[in-house]
Amino acid sequence: MEKTALVARTFPNDLSQLAGLTELVSEAADIMDVHQRCLFELTLAVEEIFTNIVKYAFDDKAPHTIRVSMEKVGERVLVTRFEDDGKPFDPTRAAEPDLNLPVELRPVGKLGIFLVKKIMDSMTYERVEGKNVITLTKTMRPDACVLG
Repeated sequence: MEKTALVARTFPNDLSQLAGLTELVSEAADIMDVHQRCLFELTLAVEEIFTNIVKYAFDDKAPHTIRVSMEKVGERVLVTRFEDDGKPFDPTRAAEPDLNLPVELRPVGKLGIFLVKKIMDSMTYERVEGKNVITLTKTMRPDACVLG
């Protein structure tokens, strides 16, 4: 399948960068003419992964960067890749939350990664040359997007 690079940007590890991240997602979505429902899911997933990296990947207060790139594969598949030099963490192995527990008894956290796994077609993790690499893949057709 043909791959086309769409957008890429490197962000400081700071939650204040979410607006710029959202702009990057919108830019890629405009290029692919993504349906609004899919744009909502994509933005939610990308913001969740970015937020987790900022909050949990780094043990120090030093500046770090997070590279986010997006490419089109074939006609309707969007691949989003995150790279950071934080401590190793594989979100694909995160335990799923117990949704049968009453809300007040559930531990805080874990719902974001669970949601990303549910709305993306796939999520993969690799540790490459001292970097975490998380890749999200999603078919950008309205019938493949369920939220929004």
